Amino acid sequence: MTPMVYVLIPAHNNRDEVLELLRCLHQQTYENIRIVLVDDGSTDNTEEEVRVSFPETTILKGDGNLWWTGANVMGVNYILPIAKPEDFVLLLNNDLIIQKSYIETLVKSSISHQRAITGSLLVDYDNPDFVESGVQLSSRLDLIVNRDREKILSADHDLNVDSLPGRGTLIPIEVFKKIGNFNRKRLPHYGADYEFTIRAKRAGFRLIVSNKAKVFAKLNITGLEADPEKKIISLKECFSLLFSRKSKTNAHDYLNYVWLCSEKNYKFINLFHAMKGIMMETVMKTLPAYPIKIFLDKSILVMRLLYNCYRSFYKFLFKEYPLRSSDIQKYGLNPNELSSKGIIFLCRFRNKNVYYYCLNTNKSTLSNLSQSERNKFFILKKHSLNYMHKFAIIHEKINILIRQENT
Repeated sequence: MTPMVYVLIPAHNNRDEVLELLRCLHQQTYENIRIVLVDDGSTDNTEEEVRVSFPETTILKGDGNLWWTGANVMGVNYILPIAKPEDFVLLLNNDLIIQKSYIETLVKSSISHQRAITGSLLVDYDNPDFVESGVQLSSRLDLIVNRDREKILSADHDLNVDSLPGRGTLIPIEVFKKIGNFNRKRLPHYGADYEFTIRAKRAGFRLIVSNKAKVFAKLNITGLEADPEKKIISLKECFSLLFSRKSKTNAHDYLNYVWLCSEKNYKFINLFHAMKGIMMETVMKTLPAYPIKIFLDKSILVMRLLYNCYRSFYKFLFKEYPLRSSDIQKYGLNPNELSSKGIIFLCRFRNKNVYYYCLNTNKSTLSNLSQSERNKFFILKKHSLNYMHKFAIIHEKINILIRQENT
């Protein structure tokens, strides 16, 4: 039996975009679809226009306070009681344009990957060279977005995916039945799509992106976000960025997102970095706080420099000891053999081999040597592990650099 795809579209005063998207949906090669439009208190006649032009569309009405998450929660709650176990929910933002085979491609991709949650390839409507495929997340919740156009177009699917946006994602109905709905209480607008798919992956569902299923997004229609190029903002802009529901740096919502999506061991450290990032992008860009921001930026730069100097000095004193290959051979040992056994480490310096012995090297690796070789290695260490030897090799490196510069 062909699965039903319930297309869920939230809308608020985007009549023209909604009508254009509905025209695309009515040209799909996949016929078993049902469109659910959640009109959240639009005042631009969205509902009336849709009822006239597309009367078979199911329209759910909000009071203007649903936002993205509330609209989708309402839609999912409507769909779940009538959906069959094999059906899907397709999340679509109203600012998208899709091709005729779009839904068919998504359904085939999901079924061929054991009903995986399947995202779409994002293409900028105004700049088709800009594409985005799968998103991976670091432990710090940094987004690692696949934008390698050549790599993307050479593969049908991106399987290295940690989260998916609500901008064109096909979700099997069993996902909602297992993990519940979107988190409207904690994430009323931004972040709810990412949190939902992260929660789904942790529950055992697979996430993929179909690079053949493209959504052409009008990225100029977007919410409120900080301009990284703007050095100083007004207090009014700062207030809007911190507290507006449309803002991607809304302090309440973003900190909730970080807390919900972070791995257990990273929750507090990620929360700290998130708070710091929000402050630096908002409060510290206002005119009264800008001098403090400059001072902090300079202080952090100096602290990093001092820390790197400390690490380098500590490493020089206590960690790594350089060994000449000639000295190693002088004591009857083979540098390549010692390196392969993990006792010393090879580095390249201006096309020359330089070997290092690290004091934190696991002592059990020395058991790989015969007793005779171990005795020779201890004599080598006694000769080499001193600061004068280090300075001598640094002097040699400087001479190499000088000679190469002169040539």
